[in-house]
Amino acid sequence: MVFFYIPSLNLALEVDGLYWHRDAEKDLRKRAFLESMGYSVLNIVCKNEHTLQQEFLMEFCAFLLRHPLKK
Repeated sequence: MVFFYIPSLNLALEVDGLYWHRDAEKDLRKRAFLESMGYSVLNIVCKNEHTLQQEFLMEFCAFLLRHPLKK
């Protein structure tokens, strides 16, 4: 399931804890499907529930640096 979609970036965003990412094969299939549909995918796996906001911001900013906005 995609938790957020940002149309201006064509970005599917998922934020989950480690519990939900035990099935790496399933995650890879889902990512491949979304990318085949033309979406960029950012999956943030929160390692510590107390630092979710910081982890999210760091990963999202890193994504934007790797994929600059198009004018």
